[in-house]
Amino acid sequence: MSESPPTLGYIVSVTGSKATAVLVNGAAAKPDGANGVQLGALVKIPTPRSLVFGIVNGLSIDQPSSPPAAADRKTIEVDLFGEGLGADGGGDFTFQRGVSVHPALQQPIFADPYQANRATGSFIVIDEATNQTVAAGMIE
Repeated sequence: MSESPPTLGYIVSVTGSKATAVLVNGAAAKPDGANGVQLGALVKIPTPRSLVFGIVNGLSIDQPSSPPAAADRKTIEVDLFGEGLGADGGGDFTFQRGVSVHPALQQPIFADPYQANRATGSFIVIDEATNQTVAAGMIE
């Protein structure tokens, strides 16, 4: 049985295909960029009927102190782009674009690195004009 990833934070707002989460202490990246959440990070949010996937598109400190303090409230903005239906048991699921079961307030949010889930931690880029694959990558 695989170890579950640490909780990054908790959902505090959901509007359409966007969510905001408050990070738990230690989840924010250090000033040198090491560890923690960064722009472009892939995240997952379990719901009662699915596993919602998103990508971090914003980082902020609501009311920063001067100098910055560990106790400052840090938030992330997430674009929700798809969900895994039938993922409630933690096993295989069917991925679909779009979100039909939105996360609830106070729902935990987790990192979803490629090493933990190869089905969602990778991507390909297709040229719309030719339908040829032009790039592939992994999200760490």
